Parts: sequence; structure tokens; C-alpha cells
Amino acid sequence: MSLISPVLGEEDLRKSVENPYTEEETKLIIDSTKQTNPTAFLSYSKNDNILAVYGEVPLKNKGVESYEWWLAISNTVDEIAEDEAFGKYLARNGGSIIGYGPCSEGYIIIQTDQELRSKITQNDLEQIQKIVDKYAEKNGWFLVYRLLKISSAMLFESLK
Repeated sequence: MSLISPVLGEEDLRKSVENPYTEEETKLIIDSTKQTNPTAFLSYSKNDNILAVYGEVPLKNKGVESYEWWLAISNTVDEIAEDEAFGKYLARNGGSIIGYGPCSEGYIIIQTDQELRSKITQNDLEQIQKIVDKYAEKNGWFLVYRLLKISSAMLFESLK
């Protein structure tokens, strides 16, 4: 049996009328939501492949507490996906972001690659931070994300 991570859900399974899971399965998913990892997040600032680390990951205990944190992160990612100002930073629109989304350790990851990294300015980082902050605040959490310089192997590794 495999569990669906709440990071992948857009709606709170406890309130969704389209929840495909039984009450017991929903409880198991919520109860199995792993604790956030503030220590791992802080260690990224020492990694040469990381362009920037903003904010901090709060400790959220396994279960309901971390499940609700994942929902806030997922909602934020959904909203930045619709933001036109954020869209201009995406590689498909001539920008340098090749990927972004919620990370299983409790933050938003924003990714670039070696070639596009040189296009990112400090002003770009600040503008991206403001956009994510806007939606993070709306969803009740502080900014927590990192912008990566990655190779293919690191991309694969980071998307586990």
C-alpha cells in the first residue's frame, strides 16, 4: 500500500467533497504526514549549489500539524503558478526558473540550471521573494524557499 503525500493535494482531504479516500484512509494519510525538517533546511545555506535561502522552516510535528503546513505550502504554490509577475521568471517565458514546487521537508523549492543561473540577478531574487511572500502571507505562513543552481543529477535527487 502506498500513501499519497498531502503535498500533492490541492484541497484539505478532511473538507473535500471529492475525497476519494475512506475516512480511515484519510486519517492514515494525515497521521502519516512526516514532521518538517528545520535543520536540513538551514544546512542548505552552506551548499555551493544554493543561490539563496530565505526564511526558516518551523518545526511541525508529524500528523495534523504538518499536514496543515503542507496544505498552506501547496496553496501558495498553486497561487504563484497563476501570478503573471512570477510567470516572467519561468524558462518557457525567457526567464531562469525551470521548476518549482513544495518540498517534502517543508518548504518551496525554486530551481534553475547551470546555463540559466547566469541570468539571475539580485533584483530577480528579491522580486521572486516578494511574489512568494505575498502568497505565503495570504496562506498564513512565512516565506520558506530556496533557489537552486542544479545539474540534472541534483534535479533528480531534489525531486525525490
